[in-house]
Formats: sequence, C-alpha cells, structure tokens
Amino acid sequence: MRNQGAGNSQENVALKSALNEAGWDGSEDALASMARNVAKRIEAAQLARNPGELAELSQLTGLSEGEILEPAHVDGHWLVVASGPISTRTELVLGTAGVMTLIPEIVGKLLDDFGSDGRVRMHRASPWYRLEIDPRCGRSTTWLDFVRCLPDARGLRWLKPGWRDVFLLEEPLLTWARSAANFVTGFDGLPVPGDVRRLRLQVTEYNGERGECISEQIVAGALEEIPDERLAAEQEVGKSHLVATWTLGTALQEILEPHLSAYPRQCWEVTVTDGGCALYLWPTGGAPGGPYGLRYRIQLVEEIAPGQFGAAPWRHKDREALKQRIEAWLS
Repeated sequence: MRNQGAGNSQENVALKSALNEAGWDGSEDALASMARNVAKRIEAAQLARNPGELAELSQLTGLSEGEILEPAHVDGHWLVVASGPISTRTELVLGTAGVMTLIPEIVGKLLDDFGSDGRVRMHRASPWYRLEIDPRCGRSTTWLDFVRCLPDARGLRWLKPGWRDVFLLEEPLLTWARSAANFVTGFDGLPVPGDVRRLRLQVTEYNGERGECISEQIVAGALEEIPDERLAAEQEVGKSHLVATWTLGTALQEILEPHLSAYPRQCWEVTVTDGGCALYLWPTGGAPGGPYGLRYRIQLVEEIAPGQFGAAPWRHKDREALKQRIEAWLS
C-alpha cells in the first residue's frame, strides 16, 4: 500500500482507506475485485474527464493524471446510433452488456405494433455493426449502428472488436432478435424462415423430465397448400407469419387436446419458453396417477429439407398468444 517514488516510498492513505471501506479481508480475490473496479473507473474517467474523479484516481493508484488518461481496456466504450423515421438516438455505453441493454430499449415494441412480419437484419462492416429493424416490410426501417471506440484528447477512435467482444455480443444479439422478430437474417446472411409455408410445430412429449423424451411429432398444418395469391396478400399487410402460426395452432389443438383432457384443468401449467411453449403436469387431489413434471414442449421450426428442421424465430408476443390459446383449450 505504498507509492514508490524516486528513492523513497510513502503509505498510500487513500488506497488503504478505500480497502477498509470495502471490507478487504486480505484475500487476493477481494484485492483483484477492487482492482477491477478501479480499472473500470479509470476507463469511464477517460471519457468523462471529471477533474475531481481524475484526482481521486490519482491518489488511489499513485499514477499521474497523464498516466490515467492512457488507453485502458476493461469493458470498452461503445457508440450506438439509431436513425429512422420512428426512432433517432445516439448513446455512449460501457461494455457489450451496455449495448445489449440499450438495443432492446431503443427497439421497444416497434416489432410488435405493425402486424407479425417484422424483420431484423444483421450486418458486419468492420469495425462497425449494423442492425436493420424493419417492422413494416421496408416502409419504416430503423438502422442501429454501433462500434467499439476509444476516447482520447481529440475525441473518439473506432476500434475493431476483440474476440471477447464478438463472443459476448453476436450470439446474444441473435438470441434477442429471434425473440423480438419473426424474421431474422443473422450475420451469416441467411434469412429465417425463408418461406412461412415451411414452418412447422415440433411437439416433444416427455415423461416428466427433459431427459426422458417419449415421442416427437411434427405438426405441418397443410401450410404448403396456401395459395400464392393469398400469401402475397397477407405479406402486403404484414400478417403472413401470423396466418401460418395460427393455422399450425389449430392443427396442434386437434392433436393435443385429447391428451390434455385426460387430466383435470388444475393439473396443467402452461409456460412460455425461448422457442415456444411448455406444458407441465402437476398432481392434485383426485387426479389419476402418472408421471408428473414436463410433459410437452412445443417449438416453432422450419423444414429446411425433407425431414430436416431448424429452429425458427418466434417473437414473444406470438408465443404468449399460443399460451393463451392452450389455456383456453384446457378450460
């Protein structure tokens, strides 16, 4: 806890006080945690350049103000710019967590308010990322551009994202998009689904536990029979995905309802999951015996080749609608 100078050393009173306030127990883990917190403060101070904060950090670390303002990389600053007819916004945030918090906040209910056919398209233009948020088939697109950046005395410099940034950003962005929109084009450039007529419901039956699968069934709903003219008309008003999933839900009812009626309504619990819905069976007085717990998992998939299926995006609003339909069948 000493500042080393030229030929002398003195106790760092500010650091000792900070450690005491933090309840330092002498362990290396606690010291490492505090060091990381100080490093984060330094990174934030490089952007804000508050003289009081710089002076306090100088006391804590024994570094000069000039040394504190040298580049530091902990969470990283990100510039996020939203532009479009509905939303315009510019924000500087810390870390990929800041980006992942801000993007859903900016998008809000934009993809819920204009039918079912909203789209998210993802692009890389190193060092920038871009998302296209398109709720109305190209008629009200919002662009979200974001880039890792480094503040210095002259302003901000763009930085190429590191492997950690990519790991913490790209897959979470894809997960969010597949829960916010029904059509998603990832960084690989492949739109999913490619055709709503290839959408299916995958129904997996379990014996109470996720690892105890009994059977699996694909519900097609005869979507391939939807005429081109009708599909084009539904796409024009942004409701083609809703028509497809509603039709699949009707076919699902014919298959599932007889199994549900074998137990009293109060035995069933319906939940929304990442990919669709799940049904759980719980015992109540007078209920017939049998395995309890997870019984059915319903997921939206796309038939990418005969007999081959891949997970399809399904926004939360529509998964919640399926949950409500299932609960109505149980009533």
